[in-house]
Amino acid sequence: MNREAFMSSFHPHRPPREAYAGVGTVFFTFCVENRRPVLEGKVAHECVAVLRSVLPRHASRGDVFCFMPDHAHVLASGMLESADVWQAIVELKQITGRWFWERKLGIRWQRGFDARIMKPHQSLDAVIAYIRGNPVRKGLVRNWRDYAYSGSVPWQSWRYHV
Repeated sequence: MNREAFMSSFHPHRPPREAYAGVGTVFFTFCVENRRPVLEGKVAHECVAVLRSVLPRHASRGDVFCFMPDHAHVLASGMLESADVWQAIVELKQITGRWFWERKLGIRWQRGFDARIMKPHQSLDAVIAYIRGNPVRKGLVRNWRDYAYSGSVPWQSWRYHV
């Protein structure tokens, strides 16, 4: 599936906030204000660390994520009915935004984010390939495995009494 077909396969209208809670998978994209290329080094490492902490707190896993210099993609799955992937991303932006501010880095996230609920007929493999391929398409690395600011956040069911 080419990029245009992939991106146009999503419904253009956002469902209500409650639709992002519980068991399910959501593809998030969010940007640095004015698309400034500042997510690298210690800044990108902090974003990754915060993502790794907020997803489990919201009964969620990160199927795949990628922090590019000016934006980020996260494919997150709620693993329990109590999961809230939307709130996890809101907290990620709040916590990292405060971290940027405290260090006087002049970095701000763009307001809001794009959130697309994955439907059963949509291929997660295509989304994962799209996210992993971002640093390769931008010429940052030759192989997605070599990009330092991407990965996954596994589900740790032992943290929950299910």
